[in-house]
Parts: sequence; C-alpha cells; structure tokens
Amino acid sequence: MNRRGDVVAPVTDTGGVQPSDNEVRAVLRLLAEPANAGVLLHGVDRAARRGLAAAVRRSLGDRVEIVVTVDGPTDADEVLEAAADALEDAARAAGHPDAHPWHALAVPLRNRGHRWTERFQLLAVHVLPHWPVLFLFQDAETDLTTGGVFHDPDLGALVAAWVHEPGRGRTLFTSASLIALPTNPHRPLRAHHVGAAVG
Repeated sequence: MNRRGDVVAPVTDTGGVQPSDNEVRAVLRLLAEPANAGVLLHGVDRAARRGLAAAVRRSLGDRVEIVVTVDGPTDADEVLEAAADALEDAARAAGHPDAHPWHALAVPLRNRGHRWTERFQLLAVHVLPHWPVLFLFQDAETDLTTGGVFHDPDLGALVAAWVHEPGRGRTLFTSASLIALPTNPHRPLRAHHVGAAVG
C-alpha cells in the first residue's frame, strides 16, 4: 500500500473541513509502514476526523481494491454485511462476472444464521491475504465505554481480529477517544491526533 505518494485535491464533502496535505501525508506514511495494522484518527472535532479519513481514503486510490465502511454505532453483523456490500460493489466496478469469488462470498457473509466468527473466517482466509482491503470504521466512540472498550463483546472481538491480522490491507478508525483494543504487538494500531502540527 505504498506505491503512490500523491495527495488528492482538498475534500469538500465533509462540512467544509479540509485537512492539510502534510497531515494527509503523515497518515498515509503510517498506513504504509509494514509494522502497522492501521491508524486511529482521534480528536474532539468530528468533522475534522471524518474529513481527514475521507482525504486519506481518496489518496489511497487504487492501492486499495475493496473499501469496507461502517459508521458507529454498529455491531458484528452489520460490519460483515458492509463487507459483503463492499465485495459486490468492487466486483461490479471491476466488471467481474457473477461467478467471481467476491460475489460468491457476499452471500455467506450476510447469513446471520452462522456465527460472526465463521463468517469473518471467510474474509480472513479468502479475501484479506489476497487483496488490499481498507476497513474504515467511523465514529467508533459511539460503540465504546468511557474506558475505550467496545460495549458489544462480539463487535470488539471482530474488530480486534481484523486489526490483529489485516492481511494485505489496513484499518482506519475515527473516534473522539482512544480505543482500548487487544492487537498484535508486532503490528499495532497507531494513533494520530487530528489537527496535530505535522512537519
């Protein structure tokens, strides 16, 4: 995820909040580090957090093939359904036939008759190691306790599993507070304070 370093034009669809090029580049550098699983954009200004996330997402361009976006509050089932939607959207955008694995995997990912662990395993085995996926979780603070732990243990476990082993992709979170998340010590989730001065 480190082929291209260009920063796209300022984002104009997030309430007029336009992050600086330096801040976007700083987050892109963190995401590109092989030792990191992803980045948490935290700060009190919701519009600034979302504006920075949007700018980073656009700047990644074709370095990611699939973007899974969820907004809090959410749960494990909704995250997996968002992944199914993202797979189908990416397949259509790429002109893949109905028999393509992305279309095929969307069906079991939506099947709430199976535990989230079984459905996430499909992503972990058949998608994440093979294609660059960006998991974008916005307004995560709506799902957190005051201590930064997820209210819903299933959601917390799913997010931790995704961050622990993101495969070829990365994770990007926006939150008003820090997230207390057990992650891979060798590939941690890095924190970036939104609005911090960047040289």
